[in-house]
Formats: sequence, structure tokens, C-alpha cells
Amino acid sequence: MRVLAGLLGLGVALLLAAGCGGSGQVGFGSGASSRPAPTQLPPSTGVPPGGATQVPAARVDASGLPNGWPTTVWTTDGGRVVGLFGRAGGCTTVSANLASQEARRVVIRLAQTTTGNGPCSQVLSFPPLTVRLDAPLGGRTVALVVPRASHGPPPNK
Repeated sequence: MRVLAGLLGLGVALLLAAGCGGSGQVGFGSGASSRPAPTQLPPSTGVPPGGATQVPAARVDASGLPNGWPTTVWTTDGGRVVGLFGRAGGCTTVSANLASQEARRVVIRLAQTTTGNGPCSQVLSFPPLTVRLDAPLGGRTVALVVPRASHGPPPNK
């Protein structure tokens, strides 16, 4: 009789276990989630702020940017101010500096600065940044660069 009760209990346990597996739900402790991870896409082809004039993509050299960085560039103040979106988040801020301005090309250097040792959020932001030129941009190309050390892993302390 005890054997029969044990087998019956085992059968019920197996049926319950099989029923739980078919729902697509994952039990706690697995690390899986049915919710998609939050994302915020960069405004790489977005619209510049109101009142600004977008620089045509053919005149933006973004080859010096890491993957995933925004590439939208615009001008204001008669072409004397060049704006762009940076990329920051978690424990980093971003800044833009005018590296050079020549007859055919303007180079803007973007730099990420670490603001803390963590824990850091995984949320990215794309703040607008500007640099002032000596003369209007006109038909010049805008080159965007991020020095390699600026976007690599933080140094060990």
C-alpha cells in the first residue's frame, strides 16, 4: 500500500512539473525575463534642435566615432556655432572641443569623462553639445573624433 501511495505521489508531482513547463514562464532564479531590455536609440539621423540648420550627412565625417555614437550635426548663429549630440551615461559625461578649423575642414573632438567608480546605470543619454567657430562653417566638412583612450575601458586603479 505504501508503494502505491508513493507512486501516486510521484505521478502527481511529475504532472504538476510538466504543466508548469508549458506556459513559457521561467521560474525565479533563472535570470531570464519576459520583458525586453530598455533601449534608447541615439539620434544619429535625428532632427537638430529647433531653429538650427542640419549639416548634410555628406559633409559630416564620422569615421572617427565609435559605433553607436550619434552623427547628426547642425549650425546656428549664422554658421558660427556647430552643434552635435554627445553620448554619456552611467558614470560618464561627454564634452566637445574644437580641435582645429581649416579652410576645408573643422575637427571636433569629443571626450567622455568618468565621473565615478560605480555602480553605474546602463542608461545612455545624448546631450546636445556646441563649439564656436572663428568664421561660419560654410561648405566645410565637420570631422567628429573620439580619442581611443576616451571611449575604452577605465584604467585600473
